[in-house]
Amino acid sequence: MNTIPVMGIPILNRGDLLLRLVQSIDYPVDLLYIVDNSNGLYGVSSYFTQITELISTGQVPIKELKVISDPSAPNGNLGVAASWNRIVTDNPNTPYWFLIGNDILFTPGDLEKMNQGVQEHPECATVFANHGHSFFVVTKLGIETVGLFDENFYPAYCEDVDYSRRMKVLNVPALDVQGINSKHGEAPSWGSMTIYSDDDRRELNGVSHEMNWRYYEFKWGSRVWGNELFIRPYDDDTLTAKDWIPVPQFRKVSESAYRTLYA
Repeated sequence: MNTIPVMGIPILNRGDLLLRLVQSIDYPVDLLYIVDNSNGLYGVSSYFTQITELISTGQVPIKELKVISDPSAPNGNLGVAASWNRIVTDNPNTPYWFLIGNDILFTPGDLEKMNQGVQEHPECATVFANHGHSFFVVTKLGIETVGLFDENFYPAYCEDVDYSRRMKVLNVPALDVQGINSKHGEAPSWGSMTIYSDDDRRELNGVSHEMNWRYYEFKWGSRVWGNELFIRPYDDDTLTAKDWIPVPQFRKVSESAYRTLYA
């Protein structure tokens, strides 16, 4: 396979970094699928026009662009886990999904190396590189054996730790691709620019991140990686590590905090 079949990017803010990301794509992509969680804020939608122009004029090797949003989500934000799930479920007929944060910048050859890693290791559920879940591949094998992402983690963080825990319990391997030189964020605050670019988002993250860790502890018996007490989610013998169920007492608190800041 000499193309990336589906490249999915959730975005909340910093459309300029999304544009930067798209401009760094140097390997053929069949479908660029953007989940717009901005709810009309931050001028994000204006960058979609520029990206469309890049694609239509052949300046980037992308065959098709699709942008979706969900106004029914809290303040229009599906959250990371649900966004990843939409990218997967809306595009089911593909061998893998490349999931990327909008603040990633690829260097020449990174994407080819990632695609090569997927091809050479069909036994892996996920394929990573130098920034963990800031960009990674989840394969069809991963979805079939480990499942979709747990949407109780909202709006972001710990959904990746949960997925890694499920892979560990199910004994499904991951691949860490070497020689990738991508960058995450921008100077001087290298890392998640979704948070670093907005004081309110950073304040909200202080609440929601803690609630996500509490939910992780509820689900696995400990919030410390490697010290989890449960093999099955919620210590429920009727479930497998692939399963998760809605737990409103955690998601509700996170959504309440979100609405308080952004209603």
